[in-house]
Amino acid sequence: MKRVWLSLILLFLVSCGGATPTSVPATATTAATPTTAASPEVLLTFAQTGGIAGINETLTVWSDGKLELASVSAASTLRIGEATPAQLSSIQTLLNDPEFASLAASYGDLGSCCDMFSYTLTTGNKSIATIDGAEYPEILANLFGELQTLKQSIPQ
Repeated sequence: MKRVWLSLILLFLVSCGGATPTSVPATATTAATPTTAASPEVLLTFAQTGGIAGINETLTVWSDGKLELASVSAASTLRIGEATPAQLSSIQTLLNDPEFASLAASYGDLGSCCDMFSYTLTTGNKSIATIDGAEYPEILANLFGELQTLKQSIPQ
């Protein structure tokens, strides 16, 4: 009986392990890396909330000029538009101005009245909040004006 088992084991080992390993010659391979254009990044967001009507809108401006206007209400909507190259350039000029970098984080008494609009501008690691009637630097007023124009340019 031992001979039968040894014969079977030997037969199994010969059939499974009889081939000698061969080396595969190394070849230089280069993986094809897809070239893609850099994805657009969010340039800024501009939120407007409040007022008697309870407005809650956020405009997102992308680095490629794409505009998204999200309106949150009983019937939430997302409208899509496109900034012109001149509009985008104007906004980037304002954002790159040294005066913009020195702006405070807030202007006005943010909790002063429930019927006023409040605005929050966020770009990179900077966020600026203000309300209607607050006094703030001209560069911020110019930027808010540009952003209001962009909002109005987005098709219904």
